[in-house]
Amino acid sequence: MCDGIIGRTGTTYSTFRTDFNTRKVVAPKVTIDLSKSYYNPSARNGYVTAHITNVSGSSLSGLLYIAITETNLSGYYDVARDLLRAAGSPVSLAAGASLDSTKYFVISSSGGWNPSNCSIVAFVQNGAGEIYQGAKVPVTSIAVEENSNKNTFAVKVSPNPFTLNTNVCYSIENKEKVQVGIYDVTGKLVRQLVDGEQDAGSHTAYWNGKNDLGNKIGTGIYFCVVNTGIHKNVSKILSIK
Repeated sequence: MCDGIIGRTGTTYSTFRTDFNTRKVVAPKVTIDLSKSYYNPSARNGYVTAHITNVSGSSLSGLLYIAITETNLSGYYDVARDLLRAAGSPVSLAAGASLDSTKYFVISSSGGWNPSNCSIVAFVQNGAGEIYQGAKVPVTSIAVEENSNKNTFAVKVSPNPFTLNTNVCYSIENKEKVQVGIYDVTGKLVRQLVDGEQDAGSHTAYWNGKNDLGNKIGTGIYFCVVNTGIHKNVSKILSIK
């Protein structure tokens, strides 16, 4: 990938091809995985999670940029539609370490964006302009966010995404034991909100964004599971800072 390391000003194909051939043999310092991302076609929004691993053998730092691009626009290729954080997100990794960075995105209907032509592009760049690595995935090819399951009952999590706290609202028809838990993407229980018998009717479980040890959880995707033994609902939640 050509980047800020090469300062050519030429506009011919041969010039750009020379730059590309020079940079493509340079080993990447990080890997970027965008597979843990979700898109809701009906709402035209979703979450992109960039999983970054330092493979350079030494510590490094830089800025992560995530953008929405669109192609097939009057002959232009990959026009930037939205930079999800203009200043970039700071990345600092020891050798072999990994981190996740999650951002919420919207495919604008008022702007006339065509989801079929839109992609998510992510790259990490250092202060000198060198791009450590980049990744790209079409929006419509990432996992579709499912909001309904068999044998489930209505649960509303709001606000979602959230920054400080959120509420889990649900109703049960009979007096029964209810469990409400928050899990991370690995399936590990982060916080048990409810674990006991409740009367029939409407209930709200409050989550302050902390784990069972009282520590604030990080930015990312979590799952709220409401289980009565008979009914079960799984809702995806996004924590953002």
